[in-house]
Amino acid sequence: MLHSPADTTVPGTTTAEPAPARLSPCQVALVSAPYDEGPQLVLPLGLMNIAAYAEDKLGERVDVRLYDFAGYEKADLAPMRRLAAHGVEVVAFSVYSSHVPTVIAWAQELRRLLPGVRLIAGGPHATLAWSEFVACYGHIFDAVVAGEGERPFTELLLRHLEGLPFDAPPIPGVGVRTADGTSVLPPVGPTVETDEWVNPFRSKVAVGTTTRLVYNDHVDRRTRSAVALTTSRSCPMKCYFCSIIAMPDKYRSAKPDQLVGWLREAMDEEPFEHAYFMDADFFTSRSRVLAFAGALHEAFPDLTWSTSATVGHLIALEDKLPYLKECGLRFVEMGIEAGSDRELDFLGKKNFGKPATAVQSVQAVSALQRLGLGVGVDYIMFYPHQTLEDLALNLVFLRRADLVDEPNSDHYFTELMLYPGTPLRTFYENLRGKPFDLELLPELDDLYIDGRVLRIRDLFRGEFRARYLERHETLLDRLVTAARQAQPENPARARALRFAEVRLRHVPYRVLEALIRNEGTTSLDSACPWLEEAYATAEALLASARPEPAQLVGAGH
Repeated sequence: MLHSPADTTVPGTTTAEPAPARLSPCQVALVSAPYDEGPQLVLPLGLMNIAAYAEDKLGERVDVRLYDFAGYEKADLAPMRRLAAHGVEVVAFSVYSSHVPTVIAWAQELRRLLPGVRLIAGGPHATLAWSEFVACYGHIFDAVVAGEGERPFTELLLRHLEGLPFDAPPIPGVGVRTADGTSVLPPVGPTVETDEWVNPFRSKVAVGTTTRLVYNDHVDRRTRSAVALTTSRSCPMKCYFCSIIAMPDKYRSAKPDQLVGWLREAMDEEPFEHAYFMDADFFTSRSRVLAFAGALHEAFPDLTWSTSATVGHLIALEDKLPYLKECGLRFVEMGIEAGSDRELDFLGKKNFGKPATAVQSVQAVSALQRLGLGVGVDYIMFYPHQTLEDLALNLVFLRRADLVDEPNSDHYFTELMLYPGTPLRTFYENLRGKPFDLELLPELDDLYIDGRVLRIRDLFRGEFRARYLERHETLLDRLVTAARQAQPENPARARALRFAEVRLRHVPYRVLEALIRNEGTTSLDSACPWLEEAYATAEALLASARPEPAQLVGAGH
């Protein structure tokens, strides 16, 4: 990656006279630990921003590198032995609510291996549960950063270089626990404005995924090499379930020419053909989106891009979607969350910013589908205050929005997660009469008001996913590949394979539909006696030389 030294002044912080020159740069590691979603192809974007900013400010005095260990097993301590062997002096962990025990165990192991290392924690969970985290783990971490990390982390590095303590004078947004057990929590400092942001592609990666990020372009029917970045901070929406609502940062976004400059710099280093913009809501400003799309297309005529949007913001740009497609837009992931207005009210989707209704969600999806643009769905399929009717309406929405044929089935399995500081977490804590454990995301079983929904959730998210999901995804990939390979020489077989692929995409919907229809069942097999044969039929078709009539019909349709 790229690297450029600059002055060592960190806005809003206290600096000291320089210490004697070091013989070599200070070795700094920014660590992403494993979490429940499994191996990630996208590098830790927040850490990329922090690494680039710190090196821009401190220049050759530091060697800051990303260590993306997200693909490791949580119990595997080998990554910490690797860091210890490298002789790192400062290590910062990005902490998410889904992996607090892992980060604590890893930090303790690193402290054992390198007693003199300075350990820092930050990230979403450390921010949302700042005071509790400092009180519980301030004896492990030398500092805990709340809010955006660029300025406080850079000031901590500067103090380390100068041999100064982290706690005096206090650094805005840096919590510490003193020797007598007292927590010191200075107010969070001002956010870093957009003109101070540093190109995240300048960060250096020591450990990352070995697989190059790609995008499968269904418009141009080709696979594109890709990069990912965020172009904004925070979110103007305030949904009750979202952790962003509790963050101290304000929403702001980079200017179009700034983004184009970043991408041009990265393109010169290593060419790519697609950009994933991983913002919470990229479509917030109509004028910014249009200006950005035009600037991007002018600079990189062949570059495509994908991003995310809320329903209301996408509808506000519906008339400009053909233009955005001409400028390279290929895919939009939308935060739809639920299939009925009652559920949307409960989740807080209708109470802030541009309101969204179920009808508007269908409108937004249809607008993308008419242009052949890809659609991703952020959905909360299960949550404790859900009725059986609500769950059924979630499926009705997927059918009305013509989303049953989507190859990705992740949205079928999602359940509400209660992040610290969010209104919904407070709501459920008040119901149960005591707070949840901050080390773990809460188990929700005891909160479900409808036992039928809970039973269906267990059969679907538990038994069906455990028994069939890996097989399901593998078969879909094999069918797509086989159809592509068969097309030149055997179009009939290619058609049969594509038909089998479409049928297989419907299986999660059909399973959940069958469980709702048989609400009293306690067995996946009794509700879906056709399930095993559906997969066996697809496997038999792949194994055969040509399609046979019986293989094209299958069971249960």
